[in-house]
Parts: sequence; structure tokens; C-alpha cells
Amino acid sequence: MSSTQTPLNIVIVGGGTAGWLTAGLLSTQLPQTANRPVQLTVIEASDIPTIGVGEATIPSLRRTLAACNITEADFLRACDTTFKHGIEFVQWRRTEKDDPGEAYFHPFGDPLQVNGQNPARQWSRLDVGTRGAFGDLFSVQPEMARTGRAPKHVRDAPYDGALAYAYHLDAGKLAEFLKERFRSQGVRHIVDKVSNVTLGANGNIDRLDLESGDQIKGDIFIDCTGFAARLINSDKANTFEDKSHILFVDQAVTTRIPHTGVADINGYTRSTAQSAGWIWDIALRTRRGVGHVYSSKYTDTETACAQLAAYLGREAGDLDIRKLAMRIGYHQQQWRGNCIAIGLSSGFLEPLESTGIYLIEMANWALLDLLPRYVAGNSHRRITMRS
Repeated sequence: MSSTQTPLNIVIVGGGTAGWLTAGLLSTQLPQTANRPVQLTVIEASDIPTIGVGEATIPSLRRTLAACNITEADFLRACDTTFKHGIEFVQWRRTEKDDPGEAYFHPFGDPLQVNGQNPARQWSRLDVGTRGAFGDLFSVQPEMARTGRAPKHVRDAPYDGALAYAYHLDAGKLAEFLKERFRSQGVRHIVDKVSNVTLGANGNIDRLDLESGDQIKGDIFIDCTGFAARLINSDKANTFEDKSHILFVDQAVTTRIPHTGVADINGYTRSTAQSAGWIWDIALRTRRGVGHVYSSKYTDTETACAQLAAYLGREAGDLDIRKLAMRIGYHQQQWRGNCIAIGLSSGFLEPLESTGIYLIEMANWALLDLLPRYVAGNSHRRITMRS
């Protein structure tokens, strides 16, 4: 890579997990895939909070953090992180009105093989009352999770262990951790708001006007502005494909509950079905993040808060509850000219399986493959992922 090459100038608008994880992965890996220097700039407003409805992840995050050259121990300490073995789904199937329902634990690791075969199909054909819990029969992970065991030993290599695992984390602390780290490694940080997006004749973004009066130019612009989709739909011509008619959950009420120590930490996400949604329960090192995601078509906020309080054994008035409205669907064009949407600006489908951060990761891994060919002159409409 020649130091005399003009750097590829990438401007990210929006911070939070989406903005700073994008800045971290691209600044670390893109110079190698693009074979040229890269200058990253993150522009974020000081008064826009992180959504942070999901604090659970899936195992892919280990690969992403390793690619950012982040030490696992530093990440664990900085982000209030605990290990996650999988997800327990509670009361999702009821056979009678007053039946509390069964629980299903979905472990991250592959199930034990029987005669070289995955036993899931055969198990599913057995009598429900006598077949036993799938996870307990074919994996050690549910028992490890429920007894508070870690998926790895302290002497294991970073991001590796005897069992597959992910994390529960504080999304706000993750964003701050990534911001501090990558600012110190050369990512330019501007605290300001975009007041206007100027498009060129070819439809590409020409410049951003900031409230301070500054103007920002770039080669590539990445929209991490959340549901506002400030860049990818700046001209209001990018059709939003609404999916609320088939994915009903569109609101959430959330709260945080302190816990007393290690005994209160579950090594898994618990998802408990409700009348018009479900409650997630995630234990971090110092607190639990609990929330009720629901369909406003079939229930109201007061009922959702009451169900959340009942789950916690509290009165709704005693909880510090935050309400979130979610736009269910996606923008038809998530890459327009020199602008790419990542995170909520591209779309949001549902939070059941901790896919929010995962979609940010996958978008960035795709960019590492596609951007070098785009900046070499290929249209983003014609390039495809390498197999």
C-alpha cells in the first residue's frame, strides 16, 4: 500500500453502536481490502441518545471484535459484559388456557450427533409429553447456562472456548468504548448536526452542511442516523417498504433493574411470551435489562407496562420505564450512489433473536468486499458478494 495514494474519505453520520462499530471495522480492515489509505470521519449530535433496545448478541460478534483488534478482556470489562449461551423461550406454546406453557432453550452450539445425524427431526416426531427438552437431551449448554458456568476457561484464547457463545452487553457503554478506542487510532470525530444534504447531478452526495456552518465532503457517506434515515432518504424519494402488516411488534417499554451479584446473572437471554408480544430479560454484570416488545394493534402501552411490572413482581409506578416506537420495514434502496445505510437507517424487522448488532456486522463485512470494487469504478448495482 503506497503512502502517497489519496486516502479514501469515508464520512459516517451517526454514532452509537452502528456508527462506531462501522468506524472500527472499516478503519481496521478496509485499508487491506481496498489496498489504499482510508480516512474515517464520524459526525454525531450530542443530544441524540442511543436506542439500545437490544443488549444481547449472537456469536458472530466475536469475529467482528477480533477483526477490530479489540482485546476480549478489555471489551468484557468496559461494556458490563456477561457471557450468553443461548436463548430460552418461555410460554410460547400453550395447550390449555391456564397452562403456563413449556420452555425451549436454544443453545448456540451444534447439538450432539446420533449415529452421525442431527436428531432434531426425529425428536420433533416424538410425543410432546414424554420426549424431554431438546436442549437438555442433545447439548450440555442449557445446563451450563442455568448453573452459571462460563462457556470458556480463563486460560482459553481470546474469542474462543469449549462452547459457542455470545455476549450480553450495555449498548451505551459499547458505543463509548468503541468511540474512545478508534478516536485514539485516527478516526476523526465531529460533534455537530447535519442541517442539509446536497446532492450532485448524478444523485451522489456532494457535501453535508453542518449547523456550525462547516461543510463536509467525502467519497463515501454511511448513514447511521437510525430511524431518521437522514442521508439515505434525504430527498424523500427512497421508498420505505412497510412490513407492519406481517411483523406486528412495533413498540416497546423497557426498564433497568439492579441485581445483587453473580447469583442473579443468567448465562442466557430469557424471552417470555405475553398476550401481544414478549418480554426479554438480559442480565449484565451490574443490572438486568428488561423490556416488553408488543404490537400496538393488539394492546396498549398501559397494559404492556402492567404486564412488564407483573413479570418483575413490581408496581408499574415504581419502575423507570422508557417507551420506544419502532418503524417496521426497510428502505427499498439501502445503497444509493455513494451512500450506504447501516443499522436502523436501512430498516428494522424484529428483535426476537438479537439480530440488531448482527445486521450491522454483516453490512460491514459486505462493504469490506464490495467497496474496493465500487471505488474502482464498478456500479454498486452490478457488483455482488464473492462466495
